[in-house]
Amino acid sequence: MRFNKSLCILPLIGCLFLSSTVFALQSGNFTYTVSNGEVTITGYTGSGGAVTIPPTIDGMPVVGIGYDAFEAYTNMTSITIPSSVTTIGDWAFYNCTGLTSVTIGSGVTTIGNSAFVGCTGLTSISIPASVTSIGEYAFGYCTGLTSIVVAAGNTSYASQDGILYNYGMTTLIQCPEGKTGEFSIPSSVITILHDAFLLCTGLTSITIQAGVTTIGQSAFDTCTGLTSITIPASITSIGEEAFYGCTKLVSAYFYGNAPTMGSSVFDGCASGFTVYYLAGATGFSNLWHTYPTAVFTRQYADFTYTISNGAVKITGYTGAGGAIAIPSAIEGLPVVSIGNQAFFNQASITGITIPDSVTSIGSRAFSGCTGLTSMTIPSSVTSIGDGVFLLCSSMTSIEVAADNPNFSSLNGVLYNKGKTALLQCPCGKTGNFTIPAGVTAIGVYAFSGCTGLTGIALPASVTIIRSYAFSGCTGLTSITIPKNVTSIKSYTFDGCTGLTAAYFYGNAPTLGSSVFDACASGFTVYYTAGATGFTNPWYTYPTAVFTPLLTTTTSIRTNSTTTTFAGSATSTTTTASGSTTTTACPATQVLGADNPRLENLRDFRDSKLARSATGCRIINIYYKNADSINAALNRSPALRLAAKRVLETIAPVLEKK
Repeated sequence: MRFNKSLCILPLIGCLFLSSTVFALQSGNFTYTVSNGEVTITGYTGSGGAVTIPPTIDGMPVVGIGYDAFEAYTNMTSITIPSSVTTIGDWAFYNCTGLTSVTIGSGVTTIGNSAFVGCTGLTSISIPASVTSIGEYAFGYCTGLTSIVVAAGNTSYASQDGILYNYGMTTLIQCPEGKTGEFSIPSSVITILHDAFLLCTGLTSITIQAGVTTIGQSAFDTCTGLTSITIPASITSIGEEAFYGCTKLVSAYFYGNAPTMGSSVFDGCASGFTVYYLAGATGFSNLWHTYPTAVFTRQYADFTYTISNGAVKITGYTGAGGAIAIPSAIEGLPVVSIGNQAFFNQASITGITIPDSVTSIGSRAFSGCTGLTSMTIPSSVTSIGDGVFLLCSSMTSIEVAADNPNFSSLNGVLYNKGKTALLQCPCGKTGNFTIPAGVTAIGVYAFSGCTGLTGIALPASVTIIRSYAFSGCTGLTSITIPKNVTSIKSYTFDGCTGLTAAYFYGNAPTLGSSVFDACASGFTVYYTAGATGFTNPWYTYPTAVFTPLLTTTTSIRTNSTTTTFAGSATSTTTTASGSTTTTACPATQVLGADNPRLENLRDFRDSKLARSATGCRIINIYYKNADSINAALNRSPALRLAAKRVLETIAPVLEKK
């Protein structure tokens, strides 16, 4: 706003000539006029210092301070206005640069336009509860002013943090020019009045909250500390010269459609100043109101995001890494989802805290975050995409809040709530891993990139292995596919460069494309005699029949009987006459028929021990004494517990042989 005092003088002169009841008088250091028995101070002739205006002159109440009454009295250091005064006129204390203290009486109702303009020595001012009208730019050019305080009980105005507002704080009237640093406009504000931040050169950042609709003329004129400004989607109008002379301002980010704009809004800003707007926003063009434009992505702190249906999705991260916390709200809206690949390959991140507002995590959201070692999924998350922690090579643990209704964790591995689907094993896991009994599905990317795993045991309950489930598991040398598996999706074991053999214990499942591509040289699919659906080659892979159970009439023969060691929990004995008997495996007494450790022991028996004559004798002796072993275990709980501990210790050791 450009001030012109001469425009205000002419009407005043006219009033003086037209009124027969107004005349100039002198009392002490004050000149004044009288109208209807009331005094208005019109001037001051004293030497300055601390000045107190009298409440009465010649028995008449002093009710006003006239136009320009104390103009440029630079020697005046303080002014006390009595409670008899109701009006402080326009420009009353204009350019009183020595004024450091103002006491406004409790009877004042009106403070005129530019009443204290140019009082550069003022640092604070208090507005009494009686004031009902404050003129435009009443405290303008008060470059030292840092605080405007409105008394409690005022029903027309309010203040917060030294800023002047209307009573409901829907209009921001004036920010003192001495304010410095960062400032966030309250969410209640709808209108930023003209000249509200004029000459606030010490402010380096101003946040305009969603909800503001109007930015007045010259509202941020000459805010030379600003480098960037964000215009929320709620803004529909920006007055002329609103950001005029913001010499360091290089960018304005518009989060909605183009508002109506006055002239010269961004004139005098930094070289290269650019208007940025979101893809899909309407009303913008290149050289919009003469200013160059470009499309941008929403950003809050180090996070990029989108907004849809009143909710925020995190789409990316631009920070330096370390331990970070995703905000629970942006622009006053809840952060409810983390988008696909939002943190892709952010190797510098060492920890991420997900807020309880998040309900959805997209596919591969944290893929390639090699600095992450663990992650906790809050109870609010109801949806997790595939491969969310893919290639997080340092991660050893994924934990889930106990009250999460959809997901769970066990020993740092992510499952669905019922643990029927294994969703993600952390890539930092090493050694052997046994999938718990009851799991029916291995998820997409579940073990992908788990290069430190040397053995993985699948339980008999598994029926489907999804795409890329074990891709890149370079430490695996063989894998056993249980008989209940009916479907193996594409690229499941792709890139398992150490894998030489896959042992199928049932009929051929349906197979996707490239399931065993890029495995070890000589890789072979083994299947049991009598299994259906296999060919040579099978889906381009060489095959061979193997014997997971031992049937022999030469090396193990006792009293004309032949012992068959099945890949199950029993031993079947066939007599010469053709009758059969079945002996229970004693290990089932202590481990349980579905225990994954038992599966390890069976695999060792069939693939290692039964391949030698000595091993076969050991197996034969074991099953020959199965009844007596079982009886002993049933009689003694302590013995059964000891046997369980021994078997659970031996099983993983045998698996490494």
